[in-house]
Amino acid sequence: MKITKTNHLIAITAILLAGFLSTANAMIDNGDFESDANADNWPDGWGKGKHLSWQNAGGNRFMRITATTPGKMHLTHRQVKLPEDAKALRLTFKGRCPELKIGKKAWFDARIIINFKDADGKRLQAPPAPNFRKAAQEWKAKSVDFLVPPNAVSLEIMPCLFNVENGVFDIDDITLETIPAEPILKKMKEEAMKREKEKKRLAALVKPQVPVPPKNQLPPELHVTGNKIQTPDGKDVWLQGVSIASMEWCKTGQNIL
Repeated sequence: MKITKTNHLIAITAILLAGFLSTANAMIDNGDFESDANADNWPDGWGKGKHLSWQNAGGNRFMRITATTPGKMHLTHRQVKLPEDAKALRLTFKGRCPELKIGKKAWFDARIIINFKDADGKRLQAPPAPNFRKAAQEWKAKSVDFLVPPNAVSLEIMPCLFNVENGVFDIDDITLETIPAEPILKKMKEEAMKREKEKKRLAALVKPQVPVPPKNQLPPELHVTGNKIQTPDGKDVWLQGVSIASMEWCKTGQNIL
């Protein structure tokens, strides 16, 4: 084919675009589980285990986690070095659960646990874990956006069946990319404002159940003299009260009607 100036520019553009896309998804290499460069019949970069299997369905490769022991964690694991300028991240993946019976706790399900770590390997604040709580035969794309905490240098990603009774968790096309932090911060602020507004709405619904008596029917005001409590005319008063459960937890009560 005759090489023209236009063809040359198109080729350069394609190379640059491919490089950009590769950089965006290179934080997790072989996240699609397709590569087996060393021909060991296992996806490069992913650990092995009796509960793990490398599946092939119509030419598409993916990882399968199978719960072999009820109430135990079954997982695969990757640790990713974070760019120094990363302020926020987006994790995306496809998942399905052909079989799933959750465990004894509400959060004992199929999920991807995400842990930040500092330079000493200490775990930092963990973002929300995208999860499945019931069986799903079809693939479902999921994503989660989260901020990078200060001092975080790496991210631990653990697709797992977390203490389920039994189940199968298929994972594919895991990607991780940096995103701007501003939209997340804006959303967090809006959600905080909504929560405060709802709190005020609920508090306004709580009405006094006992009418306030006239002032002339109230008992005399008390005052402290030394280590004693006295009436206005100097008589000692012995106070004996009753503790009401829940009212000591919050000065505004629990907004329970």
